[in-house]
Amino acid sequence: MDSWFDDLGLLSLLFIKRLIFAMKSSNLSPEIIETCLISFVKKYIPGISRMQRKPSSSYNVTSENEQRELLETVITNLPLEKSSISSSTTTRFLCILLRTANILNASEACQATLEEKIGLQLEEATLDGLLIIIHT
Repeated sequence: MDSWFDDLGLLSLLFIKRLIFAMKSSNLSPEIIETCLISFVKKYIPGISRMQRKPSSSYNVTSENEQRELLETVITNLPLEKSSISSSTTTRFLCILLRTANILNASEACQATLEEKIGLQLEEATLDGLLIIIHT
């Protein structure tokens, strides 16, 4: 499954948007969609993942505007309901996304979507995750 996620990096943002639409239209489970989106954003926005501080060379997201558009696309398409894959790690990652959304000046709607999703999973949050939000 990891190689399937790696192949996403070869697609342009336009095709990623089409893929997300197709996944939603096919009634895939929200967990699959969420896993796919989280994996994608971890690989292609610098600073999201501790393992990778630079974006993958296969997907060239260079400007802040491109990063913001990619981030907003991913966040807008995250399933809103509480995920069954939810854990403190997932909630911490959502907090990282919120911090990144603030840094990239993502739209208020995008940030509100993240805040709502974090709120649904707040009992899963750790102090470490919540501190990420406070330090922005």
